[in-house]
Amino acid sequence: MNRPFLSVSPKSIKTNSRELSDTPASLAILEISSYRSSGILNPVCIFFSIFFTSMYEWGDDFMLDKMVDIAGVAGFILALWLAFYGWANKREHYTVSVIDYADFGPSTRFFLVIQNNSDRPLVIREVRFHGVVCELLPKKIRGEPESWNGVTTHRFPIRVRPHDAEAVFLEFVGCEHSPLTADTWVTFQIQTTSQLGLQNVLLGSKSHYLNRMP
Repeated sequence: MNRPFLSVSPKSIKTNSRELSDTPASLAILEISSYRSSGILNPVCIFFSIFFTSMYEWGDDFMLDKMVDIAGVAGFILALWLAFYGWANKREHYTVSVIDYADFGPSTRFFLVIQNNSDRPLVIREVRFHGVVCELLPKKIRGEPESWNGVTTHRFPIRVRPHDAEAVFLEFVGCEHSPLTADTWVTFQIQTTSQLGLQNVLLGSKSHYLNRMP
């Protein structure tokens, strides 16, 4: 059951063997004491109880002036916070993780998950690995592309909805690099519609998506 900010009490109130006068500030203190004894101590309730009752004791004109000043400052801080929050969530922010990887002769293949952490859609135009642009049109990875379990590389551009993820197979043909092994860092250059970014990813163990497992 919700409790009011202030209590109605008789002219003289005794709590913990101490007598409190029937003033708004004293009533606020009594209300705080009751919240503490019931284990429902709310810091916001405490602040507003003391603040408004103190304003009442200091006088209506003083309270009005102070409330106008506080409202102006609070509004300014709120506007700054909303502007920062909107900018932070609208800016481009995504992460890339490698699920599987493999070398196939002159080509290197990756199975990636791209996580869009922004409030706006993410559109990727191309991905580079060791200076080589990935295949932008679908190429067969395994099975028949038309069958239910057929797998191909992704058709660009890659589009990821806000706060969503997309799993894609990528192939890079003719790129020279050291053998891909677990605990190796790889770097992808990702060109989106707004900027060119770098994603450094630590490889884990190989999986069955691109490799034949024993």
